[in-house]
Amino acid sequence: MIILLFLLMSINSSSRNILSSDDTTPPITTHALNPPTPDGDNGWYVSDVTVTLNATDDMSGVMKIQYRIDEGPIWTIPGDYGTFNIDFDKENISVEYWAVDKACNEEKHNLFTIDIDQTEPYINVHYKIIENEKLVVFNATATDSKSKINRVEFYVSDVIYETVYGPGPYYIWNQSMDLDFSVEGFISNINITDEYVKFFAIRVSACPVNTYYGYHWSYRFYAYDNAGNLKIDYIDIPHYSNQHIPIEKYTWYTFANDYEGHIYKYYIRALFEEEPINVTPGNINFQFNMLNNRLFISSLFLQFLDHFPLLQRLLDIWRWNPL
Repeated sequence: MIILLFLLMSINSSSRNILSSDDTTPPITTHALNPPTPDGDNGWYVSDVTVTLNATDDMSGVMKIQYRIDEGPIWTIPGDYGTFNIDFDKENISVEYWAVDKACNEEKHNLFTIDIDQTEPYINVHYKIIENEKLVVFNATATDSKSKINRVEFYVSDVIYETVYGPGPYYIWNQSMDLDFSVEGFISNINITDEYVKFFAIRVSACPVNTYYGYHWSYRFYAYDNAGNLKIDYIDIPHYSNQHIPIEKYTWYTFANDYEGHIYKYYIRALFEEEPINVTPGNINFQFNMLNNRLFISSLFLQFLDHFPLLQRLLDIWRWNPL
């Protein structure tokens, strides 16, 4: 009995010696990331990254895990498992980590890097109208301090028109103005053929319509950085109601027959694709007689019909005679 007890004490003492002096192998630590792969473009994360460290040691066991972020202070996780978050933006963020076992063996340091950019870029757009060249020139300034600008996209009324790539910071886009010609007012002597529309303008507003005069377009400008973050700038170029709209009186007009709108016997509200082919001044002795009263009343009524298509259709059925 005494001999057996002595043997057990010898075995326990030998085990303690292994734990304290025979463990010369350092632990092994692995890491996992969440998200596991970059969730942005071009290898960039666009969210916080959670790092999980897991250490193992087959003999004395893991005492602690240590790590530091971007050459910062050393942090300690007691035991063999732990997590931490990286929540700041920077390119090549270094993460260094290692474990120490209970025999004070220190693992060779592990190192990896990640890129994080959660900040949207900056964009600011100004425009200039060059009337004699029929151009709108857009000047965009776009910057990004982390992943840098990848491209700027130019949209008109939700349709993409141009993409300019490169780090910037300056991006230029020239848009040709598609000029239509608007005519609205009182007319007479209307003559419409398959090719031409000719009439005598008693009193009409006649002017080109484009992005800066009598029209309204909405522009959007998308700045993307290399991580995929997006910033949008908006510009509306409205109709400027305080500008003078030219009024033409007693003038013959000839247009190509490519209009949208309504042309009646005494009134016009139409948008032509091109400017007039011919404009010739005329003369008229305009007095308020019964005929002219009929013209005026008819014109007002036709304007009213423009807002009620169903009523206009019913009158067409009854052979109302707009041209």
